[in-house]
Amino acid sequence: ANPNYGRISFIGHSIGSIIIRAAISTQIFHPFRPKLHTFITLNSSHCGNKYLNSTLISSGIWTIMQMQKTSLLEQLQLADADAPEKSYIFKLSQEPGLELFKQVVLVATRQDSYVPIYSAHIHVPLSNSQLGGSSDMFINMVRNILSPVIANPDIKIIRLTLDIDFKAQNLNTLIGRAGHIALLENPKLILLLLFGLYDILR
Repeated sequence: ANPNYGRISFIGHSIGSIIIRAAISTQIFHPFRPKLHTFITLNSSHCGNKYLNSTLISSGIWTIMQMQKTSLLEQLQLADADAPEKSYIFKLSQEPGLELFKQVVLVATRQDSYVPIYSAHIHVPLSNSQLGGSSDMFINMVRNILSPVIANPDIKIIRLTLDIDFKAQNLNTLIGRAGHIALLENPKLILLLLFGLYDILR
């Protein structure tokens, strides 16, 4: 890649946004950091998906983790270490990230049962009961990610929540998968989103 490019922007979906954050935090990416412009994340588990609203999905993830060693699921569940504060997702929150961009757009879908809105939007839910006994850890993770962003008034952060009306009901809508991948399967919706963000993308 050529570090002389004018600017670099990223669009990430789901775990893709975590991979982008991991990449830009590395030393090898350091020469490109001044070129970073906009980061759009779509239904992304910035704070993991340990605290899901769907018992069905939580049970399914637990079953998969018991049946086979899946490091990705363990990382998203903050279960890859003996304490959540030692997990990969928490440690990533302590690395340089969103503050390297000039604009950050956090998109969540209300019908997504895989990624809680507060994880996609990186904020603490109104009810701490949603976080079980780990509210302090979650608050610290949100603070780690957002404090450098808030400290720089030149960075613009936008949160969008999409409410999708699925005409047909099927297994994917029942388990919330349809809401999670809706943006990937609907190019018109992506174009509408990008046109709506035209002023900050240009």
